[in-house]
Amino acid sequence: MTDNQRTTTQARSVGRWRQRARALTAAAGLVAVLGGAGYAFVLKSFPYQTPQDLPPRVVLTPGIVADFTAYLSGLPEVPVLTWRDVSHRTGVLVTTPHAFATQLAVLRHEGYQSIGLGTLEAVAAGRPARLPSRPIVFTFGGGLSTDWTTVDPILRRYGFRAVAFINPADVASKSPSYFLTRSELATMASSGRWDIGLELPGGWRSSQEASAAVTQALSQLEGDAGRQVIAFGWAALRFSIASQTTEPVMRNTLLRKKFALVFGRPAAGDASFVVGGSAARPLPRVNMTAADSLRSLSLRLRAGVQAPPPRNLLGLPWRSAGGRCLIAGRGLEVTGSRFALCTVLANGDQWIRYGLRLSIAATSGDTAIVDLHVSPKGCLEIAFGASDLSIKQRSVGRWAVLRQVRVAARASSSLIGAGALQVSISLVGRTLSLHVQGGDIRHGLSIRQSVSPQVHSGVIALGLATPGKPGRITFRQVTVVTNA
Repeated sequence: MTDNQRTTTQARSVGRWRQRARALTAAAGLVAVLGGAGYAFVLKSFPYQTPQDLPPRVVLTPGIVADFTAYLSGLPEVPVLTWRDVSHRTGVLVTTPHAFATQLAVLRHEGYQSIGLGTLEAVAAGRPARLPSRPIVFTFGGGLSTDWTTVDPILRRYGFRAVAFINPADVASKSPSYFLTRSELATMASSGRWDIGLELPGGWRSSQEASAAVTQALSQLEGDAGRQVIAFGWAALRFSIASQTTEPVMRNTLLRKKFALVFGRPAAGDASFVVGGSAARPLPRVNMTAADSLRSLSLRLRAGVQAPPPRNLLGLPWRSAGGRCLIAGRGLEVTGSRFALCTVLANGDQWIRYGLRLSIAATSGDTAIVDLHVSPKGCLEIAFGASDLSIKQRSVGRWAVLRQVRVAARASSSLIGAGALQVSISLVGRTLSLHVQGGDIRHGLSIRQSVSPQVHSGVIALGLATPGKPGRITFRQVTVVTNA
């Protein structure tokens, strides 16, 4: 065989080898495509539950525990916290798994125990209910798959239960899915850790349309969950302007007929608790967001609880306006220019019969302000100026001067700034009793004054007014006297 013949034969062999390689590559690609299609077909044809995540590891250090201060235990009222999304996604309504686990770990450490919907219904209706020392209810809106994969293991670790509000239109047939699947929902409902509620956005054009929508959704959800659904919750976001007009009617008629419990939309701000008589209106829920820390959660809960005023008023959180509030020991220092006010962060509905004792120290020329029974309906204000004392009240949105007393008769005299004033105030019924001693008041000053019935209940505020320069007033030995 000549060299040319050998070269031709080798070239033909290489060509046949390349053709076989291309054929094998094409076959492998076809197998991969068919395999992927088959795998996708399996995913869509056979239901399965997405595996659950391991709960994050939380170590409660003294610093973490110190960030959360609980309110008094043994109160017959229940906070309801609600989360939208517990995951590693980004968003305002997203809580990370570690943050959520830390919240539950601290709540468990502070003695909170979750209760079921049946117990909550009794509380809202004002019926006797056996409650733990610090009852609480957790709810989750949206029916996301993370309720199964992420939330459920954390609930199990810390011994809590919860309520999942589901729109049955979002329930998925197969997993993986952004929303819960029927299989996952049924497993959660049978675990004993979860109650199931119906969630709808509203926006119905008529009562007939609303009734049909609620009835159909309720029947579908009970079928998916495999159990009776006794709670309804309005979705976190309002999707239709029409719902603004139909919701109040729906809340008081159709929903109360179909559900034992109706929850309002999750709300921001200070917490409102479920108490006796709450069943007459949609039950309040505290919306948990990405911005909520343990400290902010503690403040929101402490500001919302309906409790009588504590003796140690400075143990409560305060909110400043126009200046700065500094609590040190048994004293509150208020600083600012022109006007500053520090108000107790608390629910003042039960702050009815109480008195206040304190001492006031200030520089000459500043005016100390003491407000009692601060509420949207009314307020009583006592101002201690350089040479006079005034008593004002706010009732029906208007301020009125009830009494003004000039204390310092001489130009050199001073009511405030000449030494600490010892003040005792009480309001029983419609009668204000005030006693002041100190400064240039050698023998003391006692005043009794009638006030408006609108000045009934509310919290306490302390502040200052200055002629424009920076000022500082210190309120010491601040003590609340109840049943005055």
